[in-house]
Amino acid sequence: GIWERRNELFGASTPQSSRALTDASELLTEKLKTDWSQGSRLRWKIQRVDDTKIEIMIQDPAVTTADVQLSKRSSGFKSYFYLHMSIKARMYGSENGTGFIFLFDEPGTYLHPRAQIDLQRAFERHADKGQIIYTTHSLFLVSKNYPERNRVVSKEGNGTLIDAKPFTKNWKALRESLGILMVNNFLIADKTLLVEGPSDRLYVGTALQILKRSGAFDIDLNDFSDVDAGQSDNYTAMAKLMKSEGRSIVCMVDGDSGGKVIQER
Repeated sequence: GIWERRNELFGASTPQSSRALTDASELLTEKLKTDWSQGSRLRWKIQRVDDTKIEIMIQDPAVTTADVQLSKRSSGFKSYFYLHMSIKARMYGSENGTGFIFLFDEPGTYLHPRAQIDLQRAFERHADKGQIIYTTHSLFLVSKNYPERNRVVSKEGNGTLIDAKPFTKNWKALRESLGILMVNNFLIADKTLLVEGPSDRLYVGTALQILKRSGAFDIDLNDFSDVDAGQSDNYTAMAKLMKSEGRSIVCMVDGDSGGKVIQER
């Protein structure tokens, strides 16, 4: 709300203008807390410098002697902030906040995996009013919530090929294009569901997709991590391995005799 009062705020400092900046600072802090896990512990401070300049400072619990300038933060920190806020500003500045098409080339550059997932969530929110198209080589920016939105573009001897359904066959086309083995977000997940075999992962994933699309519950499937033991004989060993890595595991086994044997082990 400070843009509408810009003439007043850029003029002489008054108790009213100071209060407006304080209120705006608190609102910005609350908004970014929900949007950005990396910045959840920060407090944002919008302050008047002079008649021509307002700047954003950061109160960081890790820095006890002074407020921190946004320009002094890391490239990844600034990249997320600028991307997120630029989109919001452009939409806010239009008559109805709709009708925009944003194109980004590798928006995940400089961002660590957690921040990339935060950025993907921000993109999804902004996509309610505009359209966002971006290229990426990061699996953390590939949305599992809406697999039909993804495309794999590759250069072949006979030209450019576009795979409109890279999520079929366990994302085989995507994995091949990135040259990686993708097992959900197993590397960064706080908790992992351990199941007996590959078919269990298929059943669980399909069920979650159906429940999400039907509105039965709200879940971000980019945070969902499941791993299968390959076969029941390997289940206990896999569980011990994951526990030794300090992971929190949720175990699911079949209700048959084989599942009971695994529970006993």
